[in-house]
Amino acid sequence: MSQKNKPQPALALAVITTAVLLYAGDANAQTKPIQPTKGNYVGNVKKTAKNPEKQKTAGSSFSSKLLTNDQIFNSTQSVARVTSKQAKIFGPNASSTAALSIQPGVYLSGPDGTGVSNRSTISIRGIQVGVTSYSGNLEYNGITGLFDGIPIQNLDEGKSFHTVETPIGSLISGINTIYGPGNPRSRWFDSIGGTINFLPVQPSRHAKAKAAFSYGSFGSKIVSASADTGRFDGWSAVIAGAYAHGHSFRTGSYLPNHSEELFFKLRKHYHGNSYSFGAYYVDAKSYRPNQIPLSPIPGVTLSGLPNGTPYSQSSTGFYSTLPTSVWHKIDQDHMFLLYGRQRLKIASNVNLTNEMWYRNSVLNHYGVNNFYPPNSNSGAEVTYWHTNTYGDKLDFGVHLPMNRVAFGGYVIAGNTYVNGFGGNSLTGNPIPGIDGNPYPGNPTSITNHNYVETYASGFLQDRITPLPGLTIVPGLDFMDFQTHFFQNAPSIAAEYPNASYSTSPSLAKEYQRWEPSFGVNYKLLSNIAIYGNYSVTYQNPTAGNFNAAAGPLTELGTLYPVKSDDYEAGVKFHQKGFLGLDDVFADANYFHDQLSNETIPVTSPTNPLYTIFSYGNAILNGVNLSLDAKINHNWSMFSNVGFIHAYYTQYFSTADNQSYNGAPVSATPDVTANIGVTYSKYLNFVRSRVSATIFDQYYGAQFIFNNNDGAPSFHQKIGGYNVVNMELDARTSALNGLIPGIRYTAFSLNVTNLFNREYNSTADITGGGYFNTNTAGYEIVNPGAPRAVFGTLSFAF
Repeated sequence: MSQKNKPQPALALAVITTAVLLYAGDANAQTKPIQPTKGNYVGNVKKTAKNPEKQKTAGSSFSSKLLTNDQIFNSTQSVARVTSKQAKIFGPNASSTAALSIQPGVYLSGPDGTGVSNRSTISIRGIQVGVTSYSGNLEYNGITGLFDGIPIQNLDEGKSFHTVETPIGSLISGINTIYGPGNPRSRWFDSIGGTINFLPVQPSRHAKAKAAFSYGSFGSKIVSASADTGRFDGWSAVIAGAYAHGHSFRTGSYLPNHSEELFFKLRKHYHGNSYSFGAYYVDAKSYRPNQIPLSPIPGVTLSGLPNGTPYSQSSTGFYSTLPTSVWHKIDQDHMFLLYGRQRLKIASNVNLTNEMWYRNSVLNHYGVNNFYPPNSNSGAEVTYWHTNTYGDKLDFGVHLPMNRVAFGGYVIAGNTYVNGFGGNSLTGNPIPGIDGNPYPGNPTSITNHNYVETYASGFLQDRITPLPGLTIVPGLDFMDFQTHFFQNAPSIAAEYPNASYSTSPSLAKEYQRWEPSFGVNYKLLSNIAIYGNYSVTYQNPTAGNFNAAAGPLTELGTLYPVKSDDYEAGVKFHQKGFLGLDDVFADANYFHDQLSNETIPVTSPTNPLYTIFSYGNAILNGVNLSLDAKINHNWSMFSNVGFIHAYYTQYFSTADNQSYNGAPVSATPDVTANIGVTYSKYLNFVRSRVSATIFDQYYGAQFIFNNNDGAPSFHQKIGGYNVVNMELDARTSALNGLIPGIRYTAFSLNVTNLFNREYNSTADITGGGYFNTNTAGYEIVNPGAPRAVFGTLSFAF
C-alpha cells in the first residue's frame, strides 16, 4: 500500500552523527544546575553504589520503584524501563502507554493515535493486549498490566486492561517492563508476553508540589497536579490528579474525549518495616473513529445512502470520518482500584511482603451503524461489562549465605457481568443508554452472561550465587485456573422474541499446570554480563472462548489453556566513564517463543457483531537491541531496535474451513527502531536550564489480516513509516521571587509528527460486514495522527 510520504530512517543516523560531532565541543562545558533534581536528560541514569553485586535485583524492586541500569544489568531476564522524562516526548495529552513504544520490540496501534482517552493496542514482540479495531490478534490478552505493582487486568472476556486506564501528566513516575513471562516471583496470570508496571508518583522524604497546564492541537486541554507531604514521624503521603479534554485529529463530525484521574497513597515507615495504602480512580470517555476505505467502495458513502458521496481516503480526505448519525462508537471506562502493601522484616534474614487489592471496572460501549439499506446489523449496539476483582499476594524472601529463596503465591477472584443489545434503534421503544443514547427498543441480538473465576498461584524461586559474578535463578510456579460461565441469554430472550443470542451452555472449567523456569547471569567482566532464561507458562483461555457458540472450541472440540515455551539469551554492558562517556548501558538479546493452543477471535465476515474463532500455533523469534548513554553533562541519547519473524506453524480458519499454515502473524512490524537525543545547557544570565530533544521512531512493514478469509494474508502489507517528535524545555528560577515557595517554573513546547507524515497505523481486509456492504475484500485503515503542537506551563514548589 502506498504512503504519501515514504519513511526516512536515515534521519536516525544523521542525528547520531550530529551528536558525536558536537560532543567534542561541549564535553567541557561548564553548567550550573537550578536545583539538585533528576531527569535533566533523556535516559537518566540513577546513581548506585559501586559494587553492583550488593544492589537489589530487578525482581525485588520491580513493583514500586523505577529500575536502575545496575538492577537491569544484574537480572537474568530481558528488562527495560521508561523514565518520566522520556514519557514527555509524546506530548502532555498522551497517556503513559504511548511511552512504552520507546522500548525495543514494542508497537502501539489504534484508531486515535496517542490523543486524549485513546484506546490502543500494545504489542510486545508480537504478543498483544488492549482493545483493537481489527480482527485476527494472535494473542489478545497476553501481557499483564500493573499499576504500582497491582494488576489492573480483568480475568476474562478478552477485555484485559485498557490503555485509557494508565496514568497521565503529573501522575507518571516511570514504567518497568519485563519481556516474556519473567521469573515466578514477578509473573502474573497473563504474563506470557510480558509484564508492564505503570509507576505513579510515590511518597517521598521532602514536601513538594507540582502543577502543569497544557494546551494544544485539536482543542486539547490538560491540567495535572501532585502534592507530597514529606515524611513526618515515618508517615508520608502523595496525592495527584489529572484532567484531559480534546477532540480527535479526524475531520468531520466528532464528539470530544475526556479523561479524569485521581491517585492517593499513604505510607508508614517504622523500624525497617513499612506499610502503604493506595487508591486510584479513572473515568475516561473516548469517541472512537471509524476505519476508512483506501479508495471508493460501492455502498460506502458519507450519508450512508446508495447515491451519496463516496467515503474513502482518496475521495473525502485522508483523515475524514463519517457523520455521527451514520456511524459512531463511544466507549466509557470507569476503574477504581483500592490496595494495600505491607513489608515486614520478620527475622534478620527473612522479609515478608503482602499485597491486597480490590478493583471495580465498568466499561460501557455504545455504537451506531445506520448504513442503508437497514438489515439485522444496522442500528444501535450497546454492551456493558461490570467487573469486581479481589486479590491477595504473599511473598517471603529468605537471605542465605549463597542464595536468596523466595516463595509465596496469590489468589485472585473475579466476577464479570456482561449485558448487551443490538438492533435497529429507529424501531421499538428506546431505553436510555450511555449519555442518554437509546438502547434499541426492539433488539435483533442480545448478550447476557457472567463469569465467576478464581486464579491461584504458588511459587518457589531461588537466586543462587555459587561463584563470584555467577547468578542462577531456578523457579517453579503452580497455576490453577477456575472458570464458571453462566449463560443467561436464553431466559432474557423470552422478553425479545425477534432477537438472536448465544446458545453456548453454562459450564465450569478448571486447569492446573506446572510452570518451570530457569535463568542465569554471568559477569564475564565487571562491565559485561551474559544472560539467558527459559520458561514454560500457561494462560487461561480468554477473548470470550467460553461463550463461543460459533462452533467447536478447537478442532478437537476441547478448549486448552494457551501454552508458551519461551527462551532468550543476550549480553549486557554497563560502565561509567567508558571511552570518555559519562555512563553507557547496552543490551542485545535473542528471543524465541512458541505459542500453542491459540484461539484467535475473528469478526464474522458478514456480521460485525458476531465473533468466531480460528485456531493456531505460532513461533515468534527475533533480536532486540538497546543503548542508553549519558555522553557528558550536556548530551545524552538512547536508541532501540527490534527485529521479529512471526509466523503460524498451524492456522485453521473457521470462516472458510481452510488451513493457512506458515502464514505470517498480522499487525506485527518486522522492524521497530527509534533514537532520541537531548542537548541540555545552563544559561547563567537568565538563571535557566534549557534542553532540546529530537526523537525519531520507525515502524517497518507489517502483514495485514484478511477478515474475508478469517486468516492472515500471505502477501498484503501495510508500508513502513517513521515519525519524528521534538520537545523544547526551559526551567528557570528567575521567577522564584514572584511566587512564595516556588522552586522553579518550566515552559515546554512539544511537536509530535514534526514533518506531518501521512501514514496508516493499522489496516485489515474486510468481508463487507464492517460497512454492511455486499462488496468484500477491500482494505480499511486507521490513519495515524498528523502534526500536533502543545505548550505546557508548570510550577514546582
